[in-house]
Amino acid sequence: MRELTTAELDAEVIALDARRKEPRIKLVPFDRIQLGADRRYLVKGIIPYPGLSVIWGPPKSGKSFWAFDLVMRVALGWDYRGRRVHQGPVVYCCFEGQTGIRTRVEAFKQKFLGEDSEGVPFFLQPVTIDLVKEHEELIAAIRAIDSPPVAVVLDTLNRSLAGSESSDTDMSNYVRAADAIRDAFGCAVLIVHHCGINDSRPRGHTSLTGAADAQIAVKRDINGNIGVTVEFLKD
Repeated sequence: MRELTTAELDAEVIALDARRKEPRIKLVPFDRIQLGADRRYLVKGIIPYPGLSVIWGPPKSGKSFWAFDLVMRVALGWDYRGRRVHQGPVVYCCFEGQTGIRTRVEAFKQKFLGEDSEGVPFFLQPVTIDLVKEHEELIAAIRAIDSPPVAVVLDTLNRSLAGSESSDTDMSNYVRAADAIRDAFGCAVLIVHHCGINDSRPRGHTSLTGAADAQIAVKRDINGNIGVTVEFLKD
């Protein structure tokens, strides 16, 4: 590696000082406010990108099955029910039911991919963690893959939260950890979550739903069909 000259070192120091002096808070005049050209959805009209989405429902409603099917199509660049996707790597953090997720992966391979299953940018994280304490370690592990992910799935909130879902402090800390993952990669973060006692809303403190960019309810009808409803979608 070539050593820098004194003049080059001085130039780097000057540039660093300039960046340090540049104000972080800036005011944008009205006539210079423009709509960005960046993608706004991971899945058109369903999952914002980047953003925080809560996928919730009763036990055995199929919420994890649906989330897995959705992000597999994102990883492969396949439309989801006629809706465009933003294709890219997906990280699926399976904090519970690790045997079940492997079965789903194999079933998806057999039904849709056959022998052509190599090179799919889908990465499984099959270890239960405390997201609040270990999100930086998770971010470091994700950085090791070739390209940054477009989506990270946290399945489920309950199995990755060491505190209480009903606590303002504990839930707010969880949201901040999820936000840190979103900000690190500019990606969509999908949180799979359970319902409350009367299955009318996501379980726990409302700071989660207050922070979400989208809330998606998953229910199974008497015939076993899985229905998905986008309950709200910011912007």
